[in-house]
Amino acid sequence: MSRLTADIAHDASKVMLDDISPEARRVARHCILDLLAVTLAAWKDPLAQILLDEAKDEQSRPVSTILGSGYRTSASQAALVNGTTSHALDYDDASLALNGHPSAAILPAVLAEAEAIGASGEAVLTAFVAGYEAACRIGSLMHPDHYRRGFHNTATIGALGAAVACSRLLGSDAATVRRALGIAGTLAAGLKHSFGTMSKPLHAGWANHTGLMAARYARRGLTSREDMLDAEYGFARTMSRDHHLNRAYARPNGGWHILNNLFKYHACCYNIHAPIDAAREIMARSGIVADAIKQVTIQVSPVLDTVCNVQDPQSGLEIKFSLRHAVAMALCGVDTADIASFSDANALRPDLVAMRDRVAVEWIEAEDTFARVIIENDDGARLEATADSSIPSANLDQQEAKLTTKFAALVNPILGVGRANQVIATISEFESLEDVNVLLLGCVSD
Repeated sequence: MSRLTADIAHDASKVMLDDISPEARRVARHCILDLLAVTLAAWKDPLAQILLDEAKDEQSRPVSTILGSGYRTSASQAALVNGTTSHALDYDDASLALNGHPSAAILPAVLAEAEAIGASGEAVLTAFVAGYEAACRIGSLMHPDHYRRGFHNTATIGALGAAVACSRLLGSDAATVRRALGIAGTLAAGLKHSFGTMSKPLHAGWANHTGLMAARYARRGLTSREDMLDAEYGFARTMSRDHHLNRAYARPNGGWHILNNLFKYHACCYNIHAPIDAAREIMARSGIVADAIKQVTIQVSPVLDTVCNVQDPQSGLEIKFSLRHAVAMALCGVDTADIASFSDANALRPDLVAMRDRVAVEWIEAEDTFARVIIENDDGARLEATADSSIPSANLDQQEAKLTTKFAALVNPILGVGRANQVIATISEFESLEDVNVLLLGCVSD
């Protein structure tokens, strides 16, 4: 039998900030910046308000902040609400190793617990990276069958990543981390059939809640199986036919999975980013106008059929999971970086529906992140472009600039320019913070 559970627990319990490369620490700060941006931008979303109202009814011990509203509640409730809200816009980052959304599944739990116990920025960043790396190793172990069977990795594997991260934050030893993985593994759940509904972002919230409570329960002595990733009837083998130990132990590019983190610059499902980019490249290169387009073909992996191929979206939320409609928006000049573009009105807008009707999807043998878009003009000309959204930025200065621009666009209307800039400045010195409350208490709308 393998020892992956034990090895992940050992590595997480021993990692220190100085062990993490400067580049990996910088990307972790980028994750924090982006997570706060998408969470604050969504704090008035109806889903966020449902969970906020429930938290208020619970009247829990006020030790952690619900971002945006400023309401203080228990760490577990804050992890649930902030985790859900961070994924509400589907604008949060992604990882191909996890095949899901790592920051939304892990970071809100770490921040909520850190605020409750008065943890430092150094402790938070170290814990987050530990959980991120663990989640990616587990994702690599179970890829691709776990996702293709219908599980949402953000919800399932994300819960284990959150358990590892919160365990590291709490200073748990390796045996306690093993128990936390066992507890999270037996509680983790989330199905892709929920995509296009409020329950999808709720997956991220429950991953945080489950992971945090698993770490806490383990520290109190609650027992569980300590070989959850190895045993025949454990998490990994029951939820996936794939069990690639070599991948789980493989050294990622640059030595850290977090260096391969992928940030979103379109406010929709990540699998739609490559088709949008390819369509936009054609429009920019050729100068073609929307009215001259006769037919559009999107060639992508058939895996996307069960992920983001809503045929007739009736809401802004469903647009985020509609290949044809999102590409139609891009072809008609709609700004897909603007969260307001994914509205109920745009789901039904006649010109967008008419363009969508000209878009067809063809399944080809390709990676999930690859797309080829072919446009035929009224005059018979054929225009083609490809895009691949699997490649992380090699220029961290450029990435930081793009994320800062995204943050400003999303957060300036919430906090105002001055306070938004202060949050950016605080994150740039995150490891030096003696208490993360300094950051979180500034993430409250007027």
